[in-house]
Amino acid sequence: MKEQQKFKVLFIALFCNFAFLLTAQSNKPTDAAMKLPECIKSHGMDSLETRKKMSLFQEDFKNKDNDYAYKAWTYVFNNAPCSFKSIHQNGTILLNRLIENPVNVKRKAGLIDTMLMIFPTRIKYFGEEGFVKSSWAYYLGKYRPEKEKEVLDLYQFYYNDVTQKDELQNFYLRDYLKIAVSLNKKNLMPKDELFVLYDKLSTTATQYKVKNAADSVAYISWDDFSKSIDKMMISVIKGKDVDLIFLPKIKENPADVELINKAIKLYKADPLYKDNPNYIGLLEKSYDLSPTYASAEGLGRYFEGKKNLSKASSYYEKAAELSLDKGQKEDLFLKLAQMNQANTSILRNYTNKVLQINPNNGKAIITLGKIAYKNQCGSAFERKMAACVALDYFQRAKSLDAGVTAEANKLIAQYSAYVPTKSEAFFLNLKVGSPYTISCSGESTTIRIK
Repeated sequence: MKEQQKFKVLFIALFCNFAFLLTAQSNKPTDAAMKLPECIKSHGMDSLETRKKMSLFQEDFKNKDNDYAYKAWTYVFNNAPCSFKSIHQNGTILLNRLIENPVNVKRKAGLIDTMLMIFPTRIKYFGEEGFVKSSWAYYLGKYRPEKEKEVLDLYQFYYNDVTQKDELQNFYLRDYLKIAVSLNKKNLMPKDELFVLYDKLSTTATQYKVKNAADSVAYISWDDFSKSIDKMMISVIKGKDVDLIFLPKIKENPADVELINKAIKLYKADPLYKDNPNYIGLLEKSYDLSPTYASAEGLGRYFEGKKNLSKASSYYEKAAELSLDKGQKEDLFLKLAQMNQANTSILRNYTNKVLQINPNNGKAIITLGKIAYKNQCGSAFERKMAACVALDYFQRAKSLDAGVTAEANKLIAQYSAYVPTKSEAFFLNLKVGSPYTISCSGESTTIRIK
């Protein structure tokens, strides 16, 4: 905003500022700060100039005239730091705008230093130490990443500050764990301390989810936070760590399904621990206490890996029943079909379940074609006509599901060699392309010859 325009609005702004000042009294400095020499005259040595600069700052800040706003802000911050709490609150936002502006690349280091001065100054005059240290930690970590240990201390104070009036914000807690994980990877934070922090944050997430059960937006936010910190821990977790940290807790709380499932999730992150008896034991315990898709599917995968197909099939089928996701159900029934190739009756049953969910599943349609040929019956001619039925399925599969085109074409080339010969059809007075029903299977197709 040009200087002339500023002064045109200055009188209006100054007038409005009196109303603002009345409101701002609720944001006055702490009692301790009011005893400091610089706060005795809270608006500085020239209170009128302070009010004028504050009005200019507000107007320019609102209009995002950041360079002009910075000039006014600098005066108030340096000459009357006790005057307005918003000079600290909005000062952080203003400095961040300037820092992020590529035009200020040469000024960036100095602007960062100035921003980081705001937080301790705000605490000195307006208190709210725990709350202020959360944003201080975030910006220190963002602009001074080499100071991770200081960032961790700031976040620790924020998390443990029982006097803070504002609720914990999962945005800062997520960053808190990210810093801790980074320090652990650099061997600057012991793993047991990292796990203690993770456990605290995970417990906090659960508490806030319960607290916000009726608020879908807040609940989803905390649920997403819970998932994100689980994912962070997966990058550093080893099965032996889960053994040391979680098993004693589970021993004390054997029916704590949430704790058990948390350990399971972390075990799964370590591929070397897929056969760990503790992991398998917890999977079975989780399923017994509260049958879920995840626990049943996990047990199915374990027993499939152990070649115990009977038990694997049982758990996969339970997982399919428990899942509310059609895609998961389709995949599981397809897996069950693939696992039971030797038993045509069971194979057909699972394949049809896949097609009930997704009639266009090419793999399932191809399987029905293979079953049709495998179950050939009747006369020698009818047994060859089973190949024609199979070819119908293969053609249908690739017409509905482009993903199986290559496989279907390969099978079409292979099974075309099994159809009747010209002489076999001629002997029975049958014409190519005529409809034909195999009497013993009831399958209908059209006559093909080679």
